[in-house]
Amino acid sequence: MAKDLYIGTWILIPELCNHQVGELPLEGTYVIDQEDSRTDISISWTTAEGESMSTSFGGENDGSRIPIDAPGITHFSITRKSASILESDAFNEDELVSHAERNVSKDGGLLTALQIGYLPDDSEFRNYQVYRRKAE
Repeated sequence: MAKDLYIGTWILIPELCNHQVGELPLEGTYVIDQEDSRTDISISWTTAEGESMSTSFGGENDGSRIPIDAPGITHFSITRKSASILESDAFNEDELVSHAERNVSKDGGLLTALQIGYLPDDSEFRNYQVYRRKAE
């Protein structure tokens, strides 16, 4: 099986990003690793105030729900849609809290990450980020 295009280390391009909720990070790194049907995602970033933040999660990429200990989230899922598209969902019990889609450009050089979040008042927001592949 060929290596999925989204696997790798990605560097945020802040000037190409748009957040409807929350401030844009000053910088960020997105790492996607995969072994067989397990995918691990690690994200680190620097806030507009200069604070270093990070998060990571992983599991089978077949869409199955995986328990997680995170504020407001009880489960998440990761779904490999294709060699260039990786999706994930976050749930609070049975309620979908957010959906994310990562999509790699045809040349493999850019990764877009679209996060759609669902707010308690039934409105939604979209945060869009663009990353370039880090040279190996």
